[in-house]
Amino acid sequence: MESSEVEVLQNVKVQEIDSYQQFMSIYRPASRSASLSPALLYVHGGGFQNGHPDEAAWVGEYLVKEFGMTVFSTSYRLATPENPTFPQPVQDVADAWRWVQAHAEDWGIDAQNVGIGGSSAGGMLSTMVTLTSQLPDLAGGGNIPGAEIRPAYLLDYWGPLDFISRWFDNGESPGAESVMLGCAYEKNPTLYHFASPLSYVRSGLPPALLMYGKQDPVVHPRQAKLGAAAWQAYGNRAEVVMVDNIGHGVVGDNLDSRLAQLHHTAAFLKSLA
Repeated sequence: MESSEVEVLQNVKVQEIDSYQQFMSIYRPASRSASLSPALLYVHGGGFQNGHPDEAAWVGEYLVKEFGMTVFSTSYRLATPENPTFPQPVQDVADAWRWVQAHAEDWGIDAQNVGIGGSSAGGMLSTMVTLTSQLPDLAGGGNIPGAEIRPAYLLDYWGPLDFISRWFDNGESPGAESVMLGCAYEKNPTLYHFASPLSYVRSGLPPALLMYGKQDPVVHPRQAKLGAAAWQAYGNRAEVVMVDNIGHGVVGDNLDSRLAQLHHTAAFLKSLA
């Protein structure tokens, strides 16, 4: 719900590609400041098949009020069993990143102080876009272009980062990524490797906050430890937060977990200043 401190803009068009209309929900301070504001590109969850940019409202409005931030929450192409989409969602989020950078002056934001993050599927996609310059375009054989300005930080909320370990953690059964990829792991292990963000970790990455639920039945919390280990192996900063009783996400009447998510996010952002 929009407050007197937060202006909410919905259905802001980003682009039309292959008959798909990409759009954003944008949360920004209702009162304009003469100084440039920090910003975040947020990517919603939903198992690569569902979800909406309005999912960012809880985090977005908090970041506006606490940090004077502008939060851009983007859509991306969703998969169905009949229509696997990889790598299109990654391309869409990369396009959203470039759109934010190209319109930084229009929105009064500091292009050098824009982070990226998301929950669940959005956590995976935002992590992958952080590593975009090394992502192979499996459809075209080239490379998906990277953004000229890298994210200032990464917020990964319970996102799957290594689909191969996830397959075995799931008891050798498919997760939601199998719909996006169009197959289960045993049918194409190479694709699962290419689609896993942790395949592209290297030095020079932005600080990352990896927040997962201890009892998550959907994305094993081991994903956080694997992500942090990979980040840190190359000398990058990664902070792992395990939240108790969070399950997968902070949906429903789960106020304590919601507040824990915001508290740890705020502490991480303040540590970057």
